[in-house]
Amino acid sequence: MSNEYAKFNKAVTELFDRNLSDHQKMANSHCQLLVVYGSYAHGTQNEESDVDLRGVFVPPKEYYFGLSDVDAVSFKRENREEVDVLYSVKRFFKLASQGRTGVVDLLFVDPQLVLSTGTHGNFLLKNKHVFLSQKCVHSMLGFANANIEKVMKQGSDKAGKPLAHSFRLLFQAKKLLETLTFELQLDKGDLDIYAATRSGELNGYDALELLVPLKDEVERMLNSSKLPKEVDTNEVNKILVDYTDMVLKEGR
Repeated sequence: MSNEYAKFNKAVTELFDRNLSDHQKMANSHCQLLVVYGSYAHGTQNEESDVDLRGVFVPPKEYYFGLSDVDAVSFKRENREEVDVLYSVKRFFKLASQGRTGVVDLLFVDPQLVLSTGTHGNFLLKNKHVFLSQKCVHSMLGFANANIEKVMKQGSDKAGKPLAHSFRLLFQAKKLLETLTFELQLDKGDLDIYAATRSGELNGYDALELLVPLKDEVERMLNSSKLPKEVDTNEVNKILVDYTDMVLKEGR
């Protein structure tokens, strides 16, 4: 992992060691959780993979009691199409409560991919399971279905990136329904199918023959799932209030 850590540190340096806007400076200085996301989180990276960064910050009190407001802050590094995002804690809790893929799963990355936990970032990680509900699966199914329908409509024989991501989402959704926790890293067999689809070794038509039954299986499992249909909003709200109060009292 030493080479990868060097790559992660370089990404963080590129993110923050430059001319930042006032909002970017604030988000950086009040960041409570910073993780490596994307292909590294899913175990699908290769030597050419970019480092995607995501995080959560607790704005200072003027953003709660004053006229200023912020939901999320984006950072654009040079020579990259993707942007890195830090979510305000309130926005993060709202999206995570909705089961939004790409948000709630930030709390479930491998511990080696957690780059910073601020003063109380571990509090978020310890309470991550309150965000798990059937809405997480619905979110993943929604993205996977959109990609599947797009390829079926176009009649493409090259699956590439969209269907590879559909496989990843459905594999993760199935594992969530089986284990009642988020396991982002793909198993060896699932990873092989993802890689074959992404590289084009498995063409679009063959990929769809595997994807559609997998989607149907996830939907059947969802109908009998032990996951709660939605989060306990009272519990989530209490955690948000307690956490925000705890951080603000320390001035960070």
